[in-house]
Amino acid sequence: MSVIKRWLITGASGAIGLQVLKRMFKDNFSGIEVVATDVRPLPKFLSHPKLSFLSIDIRSDKIRELLVDGNFHGIIHLASIVSPGKKSNREFEYSVDVLGTKKILEAAKAANVKQIIVTSSGAAYGYHSKLPEWIQEEEPAVGNEVFAYSWHKKLVEDMLADYRQHTPELKQLILRPGTVLGSGMKNQITDLFEKPMVIGILGCDSPFVFIWDQDVAEIIYQGMVKEKSGIFNLAGDGKITNLELAKILKKPLIKIPSLVLQFILKTLKSLNLTQYGPEQIAFLKYRPVLDNSKLKNEFGYVPTYSSKEVLENFLKPQKNFYIYRPLDPANLSPLKVFTQFDRLDDLIIESKIETTQQKEELLNWISYFEGQKSGLIYLLDEHGNLKDSEYVQSPHIKLCTLKEIEQTKKLLIYSKNEISTALSTI
Repeated sequence: MSVIKRWLITGASGAIGLQVLKRMFKDNFSGIEVVATDVRPLPKFLSHPKLSFLSIDIRSDKIRELLVDGNFHGIIHLASIVSPGKKSNREFEYSVDVLGTKKILEAAKAANVKQIIVTSSGAAYGYHSKLPEWIQEEEPAVGNEVFAYSWHKKLVEDMLADYRQHTPELKQLILRPGTVLGSGMKNQITDLFEKPMVIGILGCDSPFVFIWDQDVAEIIYQGMVKEKSGIFNLAGDGKITNLELAKILKKPLIKIPSLVLQFILKTLKSLNLTQYGPEQIAFLKYRPVLDNSKLKNEFGYVPTYSSKEVLENFLKPQKNFYIYRPLDPANLSPLKVFTQFDRLDDLIIESKIETTQQKEELLNWISYFEGQKSGLIYLLDEHGNLKDSEYVQSPHIKLCTLKEIEQTKKLLIYSKNEISTALSTI
């Protein structure tokens, strides 16, 4: 009889956390039981007998209580401040990234946890002129103190190195991704893609390396199942220079002398016209370019897409819609769509929401779109009966007449792929 191993996931409601859970659903949580934690709830439709959710801040003492009392085999530690909000501050980010991780490690040691998987970052290497053209894992993680995210990843890696020395029984798998992109990903790098031009530093190629979010999830999953340890860069093959980026985005590349751009950023920051200051010069000039040889040769995983293919897939996502037909036994659930597809852009529900079961299904679909933070549900409301209903206050709901729904279906058929048709070919 196989032993069920318990795993704790922090940051489970984040973009990577959801992809890891998707991977677990695909294997029906074979051989594992998972407690997912985050300060944000999981989408409602993510339900499985071997999955439970707890709303816990990793800075809380409740983490220690949970691990000590829970007989956990391992931890997947994803919780981190990747894209700070406008009201964020460095003290708060440090408390989550560094002090929160300290709490996790202390609790893991106290609970005799056997393995921890941590998502660090290529940013841990820092942004420096002396970085090699292709960075291998032996390069020290020195960070950049001026960049909170980079510096905090460096401090976390310092802690992990200390634990490797003094608590070797806690097996560590440390992953250092380049820029992670996926169909629903949004971060400081994707914000750059939306600018009217690509800004570069005169005399610098400023290359990017990219990794697909589902590749990251698969690597985490394999690391868990195969109990891998070590430190690995995560990146697709190749790199994208800022000139290549401008060509792919079909936008002009403007290269500015370093001192001139530094003055511009300093001035704009002083006038509160940008959140970026002169410290961004190092970020633009010296991006870490990750070598993925160790990932392929030692870990045994070849990324699905090259860096260029990751970017192209991100910029040209597959647009899918689904028509939920009344009384059709073949209707797909949100969970089925979630596990089989990257995303769902539009849902048309061809029935009135009358029964308790229909209301429950609608709430599950709403939670699906809330989880991916985009998309529309076209809901039949011929006579305005639903406009005051609590469950249609979601920004993802659009009430329509039958005529409007038929017009929408025609438009979608000409511009997107119907998900039920695609699913039958899987």
